[in-house]
Amino acid sequence: MHLQVLESESSDFKTSCVVDCGKNLRHLPGRRNVWQAVSEDREILVKVYDPHPKQQRDVSREWDNAKRLAEAQLEVPQPLFLVKSESGQIAVGFEWIPDGETVDRTLSHAEATERAKIFQQLVSLHERQHAAGILQSDDHLGNYLWSRGQLWMLDAGTCLFSDAPLEESKRVENMAVLAANIPLGLRQTYDAAVAEHYGLSLTGLVDAIPSSIQNRARKYYKKTRRSCSDFEHHKENGKEWLACRDFSSSLKSRLQEDPDQFFTDTSWLKDGNTCTVVEVKEGETSYILKRYNEKSLSYRLRHALLTPRALMSWSNGHVLRLFGVPTPRPLACLLVRNGPLLKKAYLLMEKADGAALDQISEEDLDRQMPVIADQFVQRWHELDALQVTHGDMKSGNFMFSEDGLLSLIDLDGTTFHQTAAAHQQRKEKDLARFLRNWEKRPDWISAIRAKLDASS
Repeated sequence: MHLQVLESESSDFKTSCVVDCGKNLRHLPGRRNVWQAVSEDREILVKVYDPHPKQQRDVSREWDNAKRLAEAQLEVPQPLFLVKSESGQIAVGFEWIPDGETVDRTLSHAEATERAKIFQQLVSLHERQHAAGILQSDDHLGNYLWSRGQLWMLDAGTCLFSDAPLEESKRVENMAVLAANIPLGLRQTYDAAVAEHYGLSLTGLVDAIPSSIQNRARKYYKKTRRSCSDFEHHKENGKEWLACRDFSSSLKSRLQEDPDQFFTDTSWLKDGNTCTVVEVKEGETSYILKRYNEKSLSYRLRHALLTPRALMSWSNGHVLRLFGVPTPRPLACLLVRNGPLLKKAYLLMEKADGAALDQISEEDLDRQMPVIADQFVQRWHELDALQVTHGDMKSGNFMFSEDGLLSLIDLDGTTFHQTAAAHQQRKEKDLARFLRNWEKRPDWISAIRAKLDASS
């Protein structure tokens, strides 16, 4: 596209330029697109803002803030130009950072030494931000880029600036928000980086983190129910549809058109009054599709004001995964209604690796129990940090993979508790139910309890 240059921070871009957009990196419908692009024979990143009531505000924040961050000598992609198209779109161009990956994605596969390096730079960057009076108001790991051993800031538009270094309370609040974005299994590495690179001056940080975690969980829970950059959501002709935007399988359209077509085969994984579960294959990939069967009219009337179980499981799965708790990713959720009453519902998920604990032989369980116990303790503390109870910790609701990962399934009854008292009461029931799986093996129960006590 041919663009008029409004402002420039580079001699390569003067009065006009041509930008050839390549790969779309992010799409926020009606607001903006982020592209990998080429202009003046150089690779760039360009954020294109569509005409909308807040367009000028969003553009000004991104452009002005990026320049201020660069002037403060913080690690941010160099802002290059501010341009406008004839159709009213406004774009901000930045230098392209090669081989970059957002930190949340890098942490999912990085080795321990690389993770430690990421956290060290992340904490050091925050200390320098705070000293310069800068606060990242949307402080999550997707707003940082990791490239060739170097950390970069993204999304300058959400930064706030003050003339003086941030006061202690603001620093504590910001570092607590950042801690709430760290996968729970990596918190020890992050905490070590804070102690080493920010020192112990942040009094009250430990006390501030739990409420930040709860706030983040609540906000993301709401996000799973609306259209956004992660999810699509629409209602039409008695159907309500939610799906991950990056799930592009043909199963998407087939599920919307006729979800019951997948249940004509008799090779069901589960066939009960409440739900029917099948495995759906597309090429080499397997998915799990769960249908919540139609209930009697009286049941539907009694439950008319309650959140459908399929929708609960959809949101629960995404929020748990947000914090790094292993559970299959929900891909699509379809609710079918007759007027205000729910008729049927469908939930499509990734298939979990491994086998359910109730499908593993006692001999293999005996051999693997030390690993299973360690994994259960880790899952237990992750749920505890979120004030979450599973609701049905029978052995069939835990999948154990060949590489020793214990993951949770069947999240219909999972609850995010609002108070510590309610959570404490329900979590004792969770533990009792899990231990009841092994009532014929008191040695296993003793081993699990010992590991729980040692980790407290």
